[in-house]
Amino acid sequence: MIKLIKLYIQILQFFSARLAGKQAFEIFQLTNKKTIREREVGFYDAFETIILEDEKESFPVITNNLDSDQKVVLVHGWNSNLAAMQDIAKSLDDAGIRFYAFNLPAHGKSKLKKTNLYASKERFKRVVECIDDKSNLSFIAHSFGSAVTAYGLSELDVNAKRLVFLTVPESIQMMFSELAAMFGLNEDTLGAVYNEAEKLVKEDVSQVTVQHKLEKVNYNELLIIHDKYDKVIPFDNSKRVHASAHDSKLVFFENIGHYRMLTNPEVLGVTMDFVLENTAVEIVE
Repeated sequence: MIKLIKLYIQILQFFSARLAGKQAFEIFQLTNKKTIREREVGFYDAFETIILEDEKESFPVITNNLDSDQKVVLVHGWNSNLAAMQDIAKSLDDAGIRFYAFNLPAHGKSKLKKTNLYASKERFKRVVECIDDKSNLSFIAHSFGSAVTAYGLSELDVNAKRLVFLTVPESIQMMFSELAAMFGLNEDTLGAVYNEAEKLVKEDVSQVTVQHKLEKVNYNELLIIHDKYDKVIPFDNSKRVHASAHDSKLVFFENIGHYRMLTNPEVLGVTMDFVLENTAVEIVE
């Protein structure tokens, strides 16, 4: 299928970069909505479900509903679902911390077929705005969810106590350029893709970076965890975000994978120590 789409886009861009860019932008928003795995199914039923609505659909928010002063919002990555964060959620529950986990548009049990950073950011904001007490609120996000979190918080008047980014894509341009390379887009077509994105976000795509958005976020500390040999999001992304962010800590591992890291005991331990303020995490320069 990818080969056919690639051929179609390459032929179309030969005649019109603008049309090819519009089509590529639509294709880039399609998610590969995978079947929720057996080990993930039970998580949806193990805790309380709150149903929220946005402009597109109603969607579930899973929470342990503890009477806890500290609260954590969990944000999954692209082509994933909220249950991918279940090991972290269960650790938070064991620690007596209330969590909120939700599906991004076109993910998990969503009926939508496509989404983007802007729509995902809007849903993130919808969830955060429904939390009554935001005075002791932290966020743990994976991959694409880290960009969603930075983007969403930049538009909210929320003091984020602690941010944990389990890998982080540096910018929307980086995400599009990698897809452009995969589909063989030329510079004119990629430029047309950027134009479509700018119509959506209503700002210069070059400004839609995690670094730029974090400058507008009121947070206390940021922890970034990344596999040095991550094949999905290169480690350099996290290094650059860490270098530009204030009160940032960067911890790297080797060969823990991009997705497998979510179930890695060491990653879970470092994450929980940071959230619980049990230990100082060394900065990697």
